[in-house]
Amino acid sequence: MKYTVFFLELFVLLAVNLYAVPSHKELLSPKPLDIPLLVFNSNQLINNYLSLLNDTSVPPGLRREIETKVSREQEALYELKSSSDHPQSDLNDKAQLINNLYQDLFQLQTLLWKSSNTHNIIPNQRPESISESISLDFSGIQDEYLSACINLTNLTPKNYKARVKLSGLFNKDTGSNIRMVPYDNIVFRKAVFRKLRNGKIYGDALVSLGDSGLWEIPAEETGQLWITLKTHGVVAGSFQGTLQLNPLDKSLPIKEIPVSLEVYPILLPEKLPIAAYLWDYALNDAYVRDLRDHKVNTFLMDGWVCPPVCDKNGNVLSIDFSLHDRLLSTKHKYGNPIIYSYGVVPRFNDEIAKPRGWAYLSKPWKKAFKEWIRQWMAHLKEKGLDYQDFSIQIWDEAVKESVSQVTAVGPLLRETDPHIRWVMDGRQTIQEAKVMDPYVDIWIPHLDSLLSLKDKDKNELIEWYKSTHKPVWCYTCNVNLTAQDPFKSYRLEPWYAWKLGFSGVCFWTYNSWRGDSWDDFDIVDKDGYSDNGVVYQGTYGPVPSRRWEAFRDGLQDYQYLYLLNQEILKAEASGIPASVSLAKESRILLNTAVDDILESHSETRLLQWRRKITDQILKIQECK
Repeated sequence: MKYTVFFLELFVLLAVNLYAVPSHKELLSPKPLDIPLLVFNSNQLINNYLSLLNDTSVPPGLRREIETKVSREQEALYELKSSSDHPQSDLNDKAQLINNLYQDLFQLQTLLWKSSNTHNIIPNQRPESISESISLDFSGIQDEYLSACINLTNLTPKNYKARVKLSGLFNKDTGSNIRMVPYDNIVFRKAVFRKLRNGKIYGDALVSLGDSGLWEIPAEETGQLWITLKTHGVVAGSFQGTLQLNPLDKSLPIKEIPVSLEVYPILLPEKLPIAAYLWDYALNDAYVRDLRDHKVNTFLMDGWVCPPVCDKNGNVLSIDFSLHDRLLSTKHKYGNPIIYSYGVVPRFNDEIAKPRGWAYLSKPWKKAFKEWIRQWMAHLKEKGLDYQDFSIQIWDEAVKESVSQVTAVGPLLRETDPHIRWVMDGRQTIQEAKVMDPYVDIWIPHLDSLLSLKDKDKNELIEWYKSTHKPVWCYTCNVNLTAQDPFKSYRLEPWYAWKLGFSGVCFWTYNSWRGDSWDDFDIVDKDGYSDNGVVYQGTYGPVPSRRWEAFRDGLQDYQYLYLLNQEILKAEASGIPASVSLAKESRILLNTAVDDILESHSETRLLQWRRKITDQILKIQECK
């Protein structure tokens, strides 16, 4: 009789609840009359997981764990159905067991897992196993940006949409309930996946969740959430809080992740101690602010933004500075130095001289060029710029036959205005660099080319650059940038600059888009590539990428190295035996850290070294 009543109730509840999903709160504490409904929903979850296990993308470890949990639930349900003649109390006990197992399966509808900031994941990726718990642990010094990411795999057959909120971040040392990290210092972003022409998918673009804080993940896919904390204005101390993912669909579980933040009493220098320059095409002030926020301190302007109008005899009739001045008002608004790119000499030769039939460095060529440059310099002086506020690129990557053209025009450059700082980038051999050196004031050698040389040739060229006592900035120039490794290609570049003893770090490019920056297939130029850059075009400003964030992290790493080095120099100069001894120990640690990171290319070890460097800075400071 009990058996008949039990399944009659089950049949009625199945009919009533076929399209209704109960809230998880109702399911967590079932009463005797809830048993049929609990059985029904357990079966629904089990069917979903059995369907999931047909997916070959599920890793073996995760598959085994899910199979084990589903099997336990199935066995418990069978036991319950076989308990028709048992007393109600026994049914309730079994129902409680099923409820506990159900809660376990219920939580597994969405799986949280972690990966490094620079590791690319894809939408059909699954975690290797079920994580019992994860946490987000931030550690840094004052006035820097700290980022971490979590992944959530939506195993349900419907879209997942949740509101993201970080609560707390109270100072756990003082026990204060006063929030010490402002809400404005917290940014949530989601990775947007795009397929590139190489056939692979990259979660590169990081789109802000905006005012709503809503994060959506398609059915049976994985999404990535980025959390960036700014320690600007945050006092040193230990903080704790909770990151909550609150689904709009209450049939899905709420997820809570413990968050800790450790801020050490060291201030990141406001001024970057090296030059950071990109070939950028900032569209407006929002892009310029983004460059500055990512520590770029030298900006590009086109060297052909104010071309001269000349007659056939080499007289300069006029120069229109209107476009130049509009761009200058944006690029130099915050006082950052300007580099006029990509080479005024070949551009002048192609656009002015050749159409008029002037031979290279002929009399009218020299006359027009000198007058153009002098009027341009006079205009910059009127705008309030000094020679330290700008420099001009002679030629873009002059090598081979271009080298003789640079050396031929060099005396004219010095004669026209001896105070102008002239720039040269490229993959020059030591012989090519030496002959151009009298006319170059800032060298920007190609890093990858330099590192690929044999040790003897590499060391000889590096030492020669340093012997010039001129600014030397290393740079990289590649295509298909979105597919590059954020860690190796972006975060490590400032480490190489430190190791080589160079005074600047650069790369091409910030936003050289051939078409829609979000579409890798819309335009392909004659060189075979489309969009290149580290940001995407947004409605109101740039949208950052994982690579762009990695580059800023690398520049912050450089500042850590700089801070420790400064403390070492002060300790060495103190003459105090204990301080001098500690300085020696710290110098070994600093050099070992740089060598280890550039040899291992390990992000885990880099983070460990950052902590050791922090501790060493504090140790020296306490020794005074």
